Amino acid sequence: MKNEIISINRELGGTLVRSGSLDFAESRTKNEKNIYRKIAYFVRAIVIDHPFDDYNKSTATIFALRELDRNELEYSEESVQRAIRKISKNNISSIETIEKMIRRAK
Repeated sequence: MKNEIISINRELGGTLVRSGSLDFAESRTKNEKNIYRKIAYFVRAIVIDHPFDDYNKSTATIFALRELDRNELEYSEESVQRAIRKISKNNISSIETIEKMIRRAK
């Protein structure tokens, strides 16, 4: 997933400046069955820890939407975007809270 996220950001015009948070998210979700939890770890790593020089929120949004699509889960694109903006604006770092926000983005 880390490589996919880096690719998304690169396509937007960004550059990876530090990978520690993405590495951590990848290690925490390696055997995770709950897709919302998996998305939450990566959204937090991207939006809160800013591993890229630019396009962090956009990268997190595209990643989340792709994962929701890939897993055939119901969502509203606008609600996902709004949730990610709120996570960023309010500096929400709780995995549980982020997971709930993504799960409720319908």
